[in-house]
Amino acid sequence: MIIIRFQPKGKKHSKFYRIVTAEKKRHVSKKFLEILGWYNPYTKEVKFNNERIKHYLQNNTEVSQSVSSLFKKLK
Repeated sequence: MIIIRFQPKGKKHSKFYRIVTAEKKRHVSKKFLEILGWYNPYTKEVKFNNERIKHYLQNNTEVSQSVSSLFKKLK
């Protein structure tokens, strides 16, 4: 099963997160299928590809709880 979730990147005290699609059983830091965008919690900047996210949501892709709450804030 495929899931849309955050993948942490950056230095220890200045992390940012990629929004990626990956297999649900894979570790968060391991291989992913596609990068859909990124989120910086310190500056509150968000950028993502709406078309690709809609494509995955139409194909019954699961969304993690934290990414889901981010999408709800932005819509």
